[in-house]
Amino acid sequence: MKQIIILAVGVCIGVLLSLVYANKDKNIDKSSLSVRSAYIEIMPEKLDEFLQSVKTGMKTSVQSEDGVLALYAISDKNDPTKITFFEIYKDEAAYVSHIGSEHFKRYIGQTKDLVTKKVLSQVEAVELQAKGVKFE
Repeated sequence: MKQIIILAVGVCIGVLLSLVYANKDKNIDKSSLSVRSAYIEIMPEKLDEFLQSVKTGMKTSVQSEDGVLALYAISDKNDPTKITFFEIYKDEAAYVSHIGSEHFKRYIGQTKDLVTKKVLSQVEAVELQAKGVKFE
């Protein structure tokens, strides 16, 4: 559990940095954000296949969906089959739109049999701080 928390903190830092560059000089209402995290374990022999699908899906989502503010995937340095995702959406409607998108459904279809453990969480943005972005 301690490793998951450490990974999540690292992801949060990365998310905040990306929000700075994507939303420079903007005010973001953190109360409307939909923030999600996921902890996933992958079959070791399927890791490369999983990562390829993740990279493609995340890139497509960020480029094509306005409501996707940030998507991050990080792995445990000592066990790359343990992956933590951190996602920030403009609001709940953006999240619902994302999981209904064709590219997300394709990602789920491609990876569902590669996953040995999955823990999904909806989390609350308690406090967000980043240079150049004001969270209200």
